[in-house]
Amino acid sequence: MKITKTDSKVIAQIIEAADIYRPTPDQRLVKAEFLTALKDGPHPEKITAAFAVQVTDRSVIEKWWSVEGFRQWFLDSQAFENRAEAYASSALEIAHEIAVTGVRDGDRLAAAKLLIDIAGKIKKVAPETRFLDSSIPDDPAKLDEYIRKATGGAREAT
Repeated sequence: MKITKTDSKVIAQIIEAADIYRPTPDQRLVKAEFLTALKDGPHPEKITAAFAVQVTDRSVIEKWWSVEGFRQWFLDSQAFENRAEAYASSALEIAHEIAVTGVRDGDRLAAAKLLIDIAGKIKKVAPETRFLDSSIPDDPAKLDEYIRKATGGAREAT
């Protein structure tokens, strides 16, 4: 799947609209180490930068601790779920905006279909199960009978 310039702009809009802290890859790694260590280790009532450094042996946490948004993100064990929900909400708003004010008909139609699908208004048709041999019955009772006849009445022990 190729990401177009338009896609990139939409992604940037979603991130900007969500207005949440965006950690660096190193920060995500350190947070994962910290949360993993907390599962089996001590869990004080108030977590400080010094405690996080002690648990992870990563002194860079002290530098990051004063960065706006870092501490709240670092201490939030539900940050991933929160980010996913925020991005989904922002994406929904952008899809709505495109559906209403999009320049190209195709863009408006695609956004409208997406919104309808998200709302569950399009019923998904279950794929039809078809056998290679049309003589094999679909009905479970008839299928059992078919198997009995085909195997001479012998059945495997289950």
